[in-house]
Amino acid sequence: MIEFTPWIYSLIFGLIWLLITTGNIFSLMSAAQRKGSTSLILFIGGVAGIISVLTAPFPDSYLWLWIPALVDPGSLPALGSILWNTWKEKH
Repeated sequence: MIEFTPWIYSLIFGLIWLLITTGNIFSLMSAAQRKGSTSLILFIGGVAGIISVLTAPFPDSYLWLWIPALVDPGSLPALGSILWNTWKEKH
């Protein structure tokens, strides 16, 4: 019999990450169309993805922490955009 208990937290946070990432994509597309901005709440998706990877029952799963935050456009890509725009305004 397959043991599902070690996967419960990983699956829950993975589903949360997937839902938030999908919402972030639409939110960022909407903000781009109206030439507006979004909130920093977008980072929650990347955090949920990181927790999902950390709780996965694989050895050395921590090596893959950066993938959910990179794939979620509201996390590392948004942070990069914020930093880039801030730097451009100051220079």
